[in-house]
Amino acid sequence: MAGIEVDESRFPLVVVTFEGQLADHEFDRYLLTMSRVLQRRAKNAIVFDARRAAAPTAMQRSKQAAWLKSNRAAIQQYSCGSVFVITSALIRGGLTAILWISPIPGAHTVVSTLAEGEAWALGRLAAEGVALPVSKTAGNA
Repeated sequence: MAGIEVDESRFPLVVVTFEGQLADHEFDRYLLTMSRVLQRRAKNAIVFDARRAAAPTAMQRSKQAAWLKSNRAAIQQYSCGSVFVITSALIRGGLTAILWISPIPGAHTVVSTLAEGEAWALGRLAAEGVALPVSKTAGNA
């Protein structure tokens, strides 16, 4: 089963879970949801759980790049950090290199477990003085 789940239940911590190859309409819905997160006009940290994701299509990569460009100012203002959870060391290394060459706005890192990603994101929120969400154990770390 493919899909994207955006969990805002512990806002300002947002966990986005990608699974499988996404249809374009699912990807569009994800971008709309992320726009809604920014429209809250509140500091946040986002965990992108891509442990079970397939690579996005060229069209999806293009849409993501356009979304980042058009939302850059809001991301810079409200993002305390973004963390990418990827189990493959090779893919983690590749993404780290890409982010080094073409960084996204704000603090970011790439880790191998959901627990590590959530801990990093919570640390970023705390470092910026943002009230932390109610504690919940990371799933499938």
